[in-house]
Amino acid sequence: MKITFPKRFLLLKGFVLLFLGISILWSVIFLIWNFTEIDHGIVALATVFMIGLFYDIGTVSFFALIGSLYFLAMPKRLICLNHL
Repeated sequence: MKITFPKRFLLLKGFVLLFLGISILWSVIFLIWNFTEIDHGIVALATVFMIGLFYDIGTVSFFALIGSLYFLAMPKRLICLNHL
């Protein structure tokens, strides 16, 4: 069973994936930058990354909520999907 994503939400989907990708990239950069000051255990690192991912998902969900309400409220003719 394939779940389809309506075309009007493609921009929102791209924003969410870009936001989460950049936040993970920043986490890795900060990990490398402060590598001597952190706990080097795999469980500790995984815990920190999971807490950060949970926080980032919560943050992007507020932006996505506003965007999804906009895309739901606007008629299809006002969203300019002619090029898709």
